[in-house]
Amino acid sequence: RGRPAIQAAYEGQVEGSPLQLRALAFAAADTVGHIIGAYRFGDASRDMGKFTLTLHRAPGGSWQIFSDMDNLNAPPQQRSVPDTPTGNPPAEQ
Repeated sequence: RGRPAIQAAYEGQVEGSPLQLRALAFAAADTVGHIIGAYRFGDASRDMGKFTLTLHRAPGGSWQIFSDMDNLNAPPQQRSVPDTPTGNPPAEQ
């Protein structure tokens, strides 16, 4: 929570490169809005990830971020589960 925590989470991802956001779709109705987009750092030629941003406002108020989610365009990493056998189970006799 807060600006220092957000800054710490993004520091070092691509040092010295500004974050660039690109909206792919967006909509707003009454007090709720959303943006779906892609992001990259600096002069990268490809998007590095995607994001969703959900916005909310009190009637007559300013728009506030309700939720913000992003992830990299990378295949999921294999996770290991401790004490789980690998391979096929032995055939029943």
